[in-house]
Amino acid sequence: MAKRAVTPEVGQQLIDLVVGCEARAKALGEDIRGGTADAGQY
Repeated sequence: MAKRAVTPEVGQQLIDLVVGCEARAKALGEDIRGGTADAGQY
C-alpha cells in the first residue's frame, strides 16, 4: 500500500502508523502479525 500512496510522504506516514500499532500491540504482549482479522471474531 505504501508503494501505491499518492506521494512518498503519505506512504511513509502509512508505514509509521503500522509500525506504531505493532509496537503498541507488542508492548501489551500481543503479536498481530500472524493473525487475520475476521468479522466473526467480533
